Amino acid sequence: MSTQITEGARSLRAYLLRTEQTVPDFCEKHDLSRRIVQRALNGQQTTFSVDFALAVQKATNGEVTADSWSQDTLRDAAPEELGRLFPRHRPRPGAVGHTANDFAVADDADDEEEPTVDEPSGPVLVVDGYSQVPAHAARG
Repeated sequence: MSTQITEGARSLRAYLLRTEQTVPDFCEKHDLSRRIVQRALNGQQTTFSVDFALAVQKATNGEVTADSWSQDTLRDAAPEELGRLFPRHRPRPGAVGHTANDFAVADDADDEEEPTVDEPSGPVLVVDGYSQVPAHAARG
């Protein structure tokens, strides 16, 4: 048995892809149930309240009409119409951090000599787990 989705689910998927919005971001921004939206997009739910349909219509500025959620619009979904909108590994806007590749050294890097740093003599104070300064300099 194949999975069926409404025209509303198809239109909402297209809208989210075009505007590059994730389901969680869209739902949070417009105070919609993430569970219902995700179930609609995956074909796990095919009946929707009028309130839901009108809320999506308002959230999409009318691009996804309320009547597109009717069961009269149900039809079989192609495989590409189901599943995740975006890959899991896609960084969210504003995400910070590094990957191992950020610190990789190219094989053709110049063989310049690295500067030598004198190791501190005596006790060393570790500040916030990052900076190391000689204990006598920290008392300063």
